[in-house]
Amino acid sequence: MKKYLGILILVVIAFCGLIKSAEAVPSLQLYAEGAIFDSLTETWISSSASDFNLQVIGANNAVEDVYLAIAVPTGESGTIMINSTAIGPFTYGTPITGDGTALPSHGIYPADFATYFMGDFGLIETVYNMQPGETGSALGEIKTVNVSISGYSWAHFDAYDHIYSKNSIKYVNAPFSHDAEASTNPIPEPASLLLLGSGLFALKVFGRGKAKAKRA
Repeated sequence: MKKYLGILILVVIAFCGLIKSAEAVPSLQLYAEGAIFDSLTETWISSSASDFNLQVIGANNAVEDVYLAIAVPTGESGTIMINSTAIGPFTYGTPITGDGTALPSHGIYPADFATYFMGDFGLIETVYNMQPGETGSALGEIKTVNVSISGYSWAHFDAYDHIYSKNSIKYVNAPFSHDAEASTNPIPEPASLLLLGSGLFALKVFGRGKAKAKRA
């Protein structure tokens, strides 16, 4: 009896571990290929705004009628292409989910935004939590789109819509910590920042040496 009880406990622990691992992956998240993760805003930021691939990732449940929201700076003009299709028109405000509620501001909205329909996401492959320092895997689906931006200084991306859970509809969106942006301003990598700092220090030392030589 004790033997079977021990096996049952191990099965329960393993099952709970699987649930915890799956729950660690958001229902929706974004990842810009080749981007740098900004820990301050918890956002993947791509400096290759002219051409990069953006992954939209669904997990845990089938997510239906997913939309990609694209926000841009109010007052600027430009062009955004997704899979060679021009996005627009842009409207000032906040995206509205299927239940009539506004998408969380993410520190961006209200802003000029447009949407791109991504369709349904199934459970066809293993996906992972893309935020650095976090773990977890689950069944889901990844859809990749090619993005090209011109004219705008930045563009912010969010994903949202609904899942069926326990015979009811639940509306979900990529959380603040799992969204993406593109910027036309290059983002220095840590190694580049170190080289820049070393160069500035060398110039400072060289300048001091020249000043001492003049005084002599």
